Amino acid sequence: MIRSLPQVLKAARAHQRRPVMVCAAAADAAVLEGVRAATDAGIVDPILIGDSARMAQLADSLDISLHGLQVVHESDPVAACRRAVALCRSGSAGALMKGAVPTSVVLKAVLDSEVGLTTGRVLSHVTVFRPRGANSLLLLADAGVNIAPDVECKMQIMRNSITLAQLLGMGKPRVALLAAVETVSGKMPATTDAATVVSSAREAFGDSAWVGGPYALDVAVSPAAATHKGVDDEVAGRADILIAPDIEAGNVLYKSLTCFAGLDLASLVLGAAIPLVIASRADSSRTKLYSIALAMLVAAGRDSP
Repeated sequence: MIRSLPQVLKAARAHQRRPVMVCAAAADAAVLEGVRAATDAGIVDPILIGDSARMAQLADSLDISLHGLQVVHESDPVAACRRAVALCRSGSAGALMKGAVPTSVVLKAVLDSEVGLTTGRVLSHVTVFRPRGANSLLLLADAGVNIAPDVECKMQIMRNSITLAQLLGMGKPRVALLAAVETVSGKMPATTDAATVVSSAREAFGDSAWVGGPYALDVAVSPAAATHKGVDDEVAGRADILIAPDIEAGNVLYKSLTCFAGLDLASLVLGAAIPLVIASRADSSRTKLYSIALAMLVAAGRDSP
């Protein structure tokens, strides 16, 4: 079982064949830093698509070498996204990273019904981190894609997250549906959604995961809080995956991990034919590196027999 982000990096390094990752609109300082670090760590073979002159200028200002990085000139960011998606669709690349282009432009290319990377599944954002004092990783979804997911969308967000958790070695992860309280109230849609999801989970996921909720955050992750509030089940106090009720709650929790706790994270968008690295300019260099490593681990896992 992988218990930390450095272990994610180590596991990505362990694969004999390094997956190829293509970066769309790669003339971006954050992308160049992350890709250079990942290349030097021996976990990725990158293809950078973007304005080559701007990339060279940025690399020089950051004192980063582009040696060993395949650069494809494309000054139009929209065209760069399309070319990146085409490489992934053809099998020439196993992951895609966003550069200096709005996320919506990347996702539009990915979701193109004719030449995109759709699978019929919902795309969802998932973050992996290790809380201070914990001895294992925790997953959070969705902090970046689905604004107000309904019950069916939450089921698919859970499915994406469970698949990633199992790849990390969590054989039967515990999934917690977050809300403000543990009681179901018609005035709080997050609680009624959680109750509906939990009642459908056995049929949907069988024995692949435990699902519980609604839970306040403390009850989901703290055994002491769960005991104090009298919540006793397989998930309470021991969650491996946190499912936010909406993007506002998920994003506030995500940002609090870095702004207040100073934690490193690894984040992906899952549900497409390949993993997507949607880096934020505010992410630390280690978070960018760990996100690429996680994408390489997912890509290598999909290529395994």
